[in-house]
Amino acid sequence: MVFIQLWVGCLILLTVVSLPTAFSVSAVWGLLVVIGFVHTGLMSVLLYSAVQKIPTILVGGLAFIYPVVAILVDAWVLHRPLNGW
Repeated sequence: MVFIQLWVGCLILLTVVSLPTAFSVSAVWGLLVVIGFVHTGLMSVLLYSAVQKIPTILVGGLAFIYPVVAILVDAWVLHRPLNGW
């Protein structure tokens, strides 16, 4: 399932490369590689290898906590205001 998600994400991100931008094409490709390999690939490997080592009940709890923490960290680090959306 993760393999399919990663490939679909890769195909969707490839469309970003063709959009007009203030960055050079090589910078866009570099950012795409970083997003793909580091933020998506490496973090998926770390997350799913950790899931195999913790009890099932903890995995269930973390599955619900993870999105909330991601939203809060996004608001904190990127200074985004939280709203209804």
